Order: sequence, then structure tokens, then C-alpha cells
Amino acid sequence: RHASARLTEDREVVELAMQNAPSSFTHSGQILRTDEEFCRFAVRSSPANLGLCCPEVRGDRQLVLELIRGGCWSSIGICSDELKKDEEVILAAVAQSDRALDSLPVDLRNKKPLIKTIAHINPEAMAYIGPELVTDGKFLLELLAIDQRCYRSFPIQSLVLLPVATEAVSQNIENARFAPGHVIRQLPEKLRKAIKENPDLSPLPRFRARGMAGRGGVGAGT
Repeated sequence: RHASARLTEDREVVELAMQNAPSSFTHSGQILRTDEEFCRFAVRSSPANLGLCCPEVRGDRQLVLELIRGGCWSSIGICSDELKKDEEVILAAVAQSDRALDSLPVDLRNKKPLIKTIAHINPEAMAYIGPELVTDGKFLLELLAIDQRCYRSFPIQSLVLLPVATEAVSQNIENARFAPGHVIRQLPEKLRKAIKENPDLSPLPRFRARGMAGRGGVGAGT
């Protein structure tokens, strides 16, 4: 970090530093960062270095897929803009983590065909669907038809839609744990009775973990 500009461009010096601390690449000089061969070395030392690499490496589809499939799903957030739109890259990342969807540009998160495909792979990723979709009741019902577990990760704006909540709870009574209290009170009587008769239905701790304690749950506000 305190090396002279000359040393930050010295390949041997930086390589030696990276052997002890792969993140040392962040202190390398601009010339080294545009060296494609050296960038590949840096990425294989630590995938987190990808974001500092030259465009040729950040846009290397085979390399990025290798990193993602090796468990570094966050590589989708620092690869080239072109690869962020590559469906195979996207699906590989989302299969690793639902948060990968949140790394994508909003226009992609609003694409219905893509979101439907992702729902098949990782229902939890529905927490990060685009703003144009969160109140699209018809589309949300289509997602529930793919996997009823999608409801459990929907944003709060989606959870409060009565037709969506009704369908989700009708498919699986356990989904009632994720519905705000005022929505529960508006469900059909048959569903409300089933919920009342099931003492195990209570808001899950994950609501609090996601910072959603205030959105209510079964019995909230009743």
C-alpha cells in the first residue's frame, strides 16, 4: 500500500505480495491492471480481484462462469456489463444465491421471462424482483403457479395484495406465516379458520432477520 509507483508496477513484487495477501492486487499499478495475463493470475488468486481487471478479463465468459460455478456467485456483480445480461451467467449465479438477482440492472429484474425462469431455480430470489413487478398481481400469481414458495420471499408490496396472499395460503397454509396481519383478516373465512386452528402458524424469525418485523404476520394487529 505504501510502495512507490515503480514498485506497484513491478510484476514480481506484486506477485510476491499477492502470495501472502491476494487482495494486494488492489494496490497494483494501472499498467499491471491492463495486463491480461497478470489479471488472470490475480483473479485465480482471489475472485474478488475481477472488478479491478481489464475489460478483456472482466468480459471473459468462460472465466466468469468458472468463478460462479466454483461458488463465487458475486462475480456477476463485477463482471462486464455484457455478461451481466448473459442468461447462462445469470442463472448460474442465481442458482448459487438469491442475492445474485439483486446484483443485476433493474431492467433485467423487470423482465418477466427471466424472472419466471429464475423462479424455477431459486424461489427465494423473488425478494429482488424489479419494481415494475412487485405490484403486478397477475404476474405474481404466475410465479406462485411455478412455485408457491415464491410468496415467502416476495417484497412487502407483493405480500399485501389480497388475491396473491389468498392464492399462496390456499396452496400451502404455511404461507400464512408470511402474510401481514391485516391481509390475514381479509382472507376467505375457510382459510382464516384453518389458520386459527393451526397453533404452529406464527411469524418466522427470518422476518426480523430481513428487517421486516414491522410488516406483521399471522395474528399481527389482531
